[in-house]
Amino acid sequence: MKISSVLIAVLVALVGAAKEDVMGRDPMRFSFDADVDSHRHAGEDYEIDLDVMSKDKMRRMQARKRVIDDIEKPTEIKIAPLLEEETTTTTTDWEQKVSPRGFQFGRGVAYATTTKVARGDVLFTVPLEQTMTLESAKRGRIRLLLDANPDLPPAIGLALHLLEEKCLGSRSRFVDYIDSLPSTAGINSTIFYTEDELEILAGSQLERMTKGRKEAIANFHEVLLRPLTSKEAVDPPLFARGEFTLDSFRWALGIVWSRAFQLSVDERDIVLAPILDTISACLDPTGCEKLNRIEVNHEAKALVIYATKDYRAREQVFLDLGEKSSSILMLNHGIARPVPSPSRDSMDLAIMLDSQDPLVTVKDYLLRSVNMTLNDSYVLRYDSPALDLKMVKSLKVKLMKGEEIEHHDEILTAKRSKDAIISLRNEFVFTRAISSSCQNLLSQYPASVDEDKQVLRSRVFPIAGEKEENMLRAVVIEKEILQQTLDSVMQGWTDLLTSSHKNLVGESEEQGEEP
Repeated sequence: MKISSVLIAVLVALVGAAKEDVMGRDPMRFSFDADVDSHRHAGEDYEIDLDVMSKDKMRRMQARKRVIDDIEKPTEIKIAPLLEEETTTTTTDWEQKVSPRGFQFGRGVAYATTTKVARGDVLFTVPLEQTMTLESAKRGRIRLLLDANPDLPPAIGLALHLLEEKCLGSRSRFVDYIDSLPSTAGINSTIFYTEDELEILAGSQLERMTKGRKEAIANFHEVLLRPLTSKEAVDPPLFARGEFTLDSFRWALGIVWSRAFQLSVDERDIVLAPILDTISACLDPTGCEKLNRIEVNHEAKALVIYATKDYRAREQVFLDLGEKSSSILMLNHGIARPVPSPSRDSMDLAIMLDSQDPLVTVKDYLLRSVNMTLNDSYVLRYDSPALDLKMVKSLKVKLMKGEEIEHHDEILTAKRSKDAIISLRNEFVFTRAISSSCQNLLSQYPASVDEDKQVLRSRVFPIAGEKEENMLRAVVIEKEILQQTLDSVMQGWTDLLTSSHKNLVGESEEQGEEP
């Protein structure tokens, strides 16, 4: 194998949804994007580095602030901590106590218990030799890329591993598992929906996220194509040109996003494994956090999945897919929660500071002093009783005028949103910024939330069936979050009328008005 002296370094993150300027010339912008810095790194034995043309292309692909989680970054498959209250197991009961039974839309084959299973007992095991991970990827030639680029997003690394093994055909030790995977037509991610189906998402954050992810995949493929298929980098190339196509790359990423399961809080601990890849997802708004207990048992050389509750015989098994909003669940699996989750359903809103603001340097310094930045996005949570304190502080600092700067500490040290007040003017522009943002975003939807709910109640979905139902659920949640945020900020403005805050009373007295 020949390794050229001109090597490849892939140092990008998938871009989130495209930035939307819904305010015209107004400096406030709304984005749902991703920004991940990457750094060139040499592997122990080999380094693969981008050619000049690819480097220039990569520099043009400026990463942007993500939703997220996962957008939640599109490349992240975040799952809540799985190893809970565990001790080293001494069980020798490796009998599989689940079997295929039914189907969950968006996930695939469901599993149910074959017998009663007590809490703490083994539900099922997966031999480690059947799991595809970033470690197993290093047994293939794709390790040349992975070793040289430790910052490569895990989903990209696992997708390239999957694609390499698929190209090996019957020579791959994962051939049986890969043969069981669906084609693109069987992946229920919104990135594979038709244009007619995507019309249901018109004006939504989910539509922007879907378009952004599709564009990012194409950009990523363009950057990787030459390094992975050229003899100038590795001879023979890691892939033939007919193997590393845009369609095959999209398929591999679609499989990873929809089927990979995370085993710990480390985002690199993701696996493609039988049973785990389609086991039913818990969509309960409150009761999913304690469902997962998974251990790597080196003695048994298996992943061991334990029951975290008592199961009846033939009871369907659900696991938690983690801290994902319904928009991210739609993006990955094509499913949305029937009932919104206050702790997980959210939207990200970015209101950007005018780059011509003469105080931009000062404001940037002040925010960095408390671990915030001018580019931070804000989380709008479903049914939240109050605006996020971080958003209140950050945005009020961004909107300060010169004479207000000296009072910055009153905002940055406030323990409650209602205490972070420096002037009536600042409160007004803060209220206007958020209310205008929400109103502009709501105006982009072609239908009202009441109209969408009426369609959901009718149970008639002529365009896309269950896809349409889940898309409408996700869109309704978005609209409700925006309306709730709008109501909350307007209530805050109303509350100022009866506020006795010293910075408001003082302004009134200086103007000769009643406090």
